[in-house]
Amino acid sequence: MEQKRVLQTGAIQAVEECQHQFRHSRWNCSTVQNSTDIFGGVLKFKSREAAFVHALSSAALAHAVARACSRGELNECSCDARVRKRTPRHWQWGGCSEDIKYGEIYSRDFVDSREDKNTDEGLMNLHNNEAGRRVLI
Repeated sequence: MEQKRVLQTGAIQAVEECQHQFRHSRWNCSTVQNSTDIFGGVLKFKSREAAFVHALSSAALAHAVARACSRGELNECSCDARVRKRTPRHWQWGGCSEDIKYGEIYSRDFVDSREDKNTDEGLMNLHNNEAGRRVLI
């Protein structure tokens, strides 16, 4: 699986979870098809909804990347080796744990790079992005 597909998977997860969380609200994370701004102009306003979408998007990308790593769909990463080190003596872990740390780093590099650290809005978005990743961890 290439990185583009992982990004798409993360975006789809974020939209679906947003629509689920806001399903009873006036704005229910409705999307605009064939647009570069999938939520329309809603995210241009400083609001709780925009903060939630930023947090959710960064967490969803980190999760999608970690999953793709554990499935062997990305060449840059693999399973989380730290889990094997914590197992009891007579029991051997046979699975492949998701490397959420790599997903977190990837999300930070990708999502946060778009924000301007010299503006109030950029700092707010960076904060919300980090909040989403921390919830995921």
